[in-house]
Amino acid sequence: MTDQTPTRQTFDQVMVPVFTPAPFVPVRGEGSRVWDAEGRDYIDFSGGIAVTALGHSHPELLKVLHDQGAKLWHVSNVYTNGVRGKGLLIGAVLNGRYAGRARDFLAAAAKHGVMILNAGPDVLRFAPSLIIPPADLDEGFARIERTFVDVAGSVR
Repeated sequence: MTDQTPTRQTFDQVMVPVFTPAPFVPVRGEGSRVWDAEGRDYIDFSGGIAVTALGHSHPELLKVLHDQGAKLWHVSNVYTNGVRGKGLLIGAVLNGRYAGRARDFLAAAAKHGVMILNAGPDVLRFAPSLIIPPADLDEGFARIERTFVDVAGSVR
């Protein structure tokens, strides 16, 4: 049997480069935290794309998912349902000397252990999970602040 562990190299070979992938591979999650293959922890402010940020492996969430899975698992965005629109989504438009630098922010955020998303080269998205503890929210924003300081310091 061959090793099926995902790597960035494999990802880059087989995926269409629609989004800028993070420089790390998440392998495990719990609550609002995610760990990469090297054991480094990240606070998940990314939430995913076109999804509700639910966190990772929370016991109450697992029960609710099991119960909901017995009724209706997934429907397209074209259908209205009771979950749409719940959650926190924060966006930041990059302009001036930061325009087009979303990838720089993604790389710096990964260095500081926080997962964020971009929506094109000029927009950052922050979508913490619905179950994020206040302490992780505070720490996540502190890591995002360090990210912004790193990128701002590299602007010439």
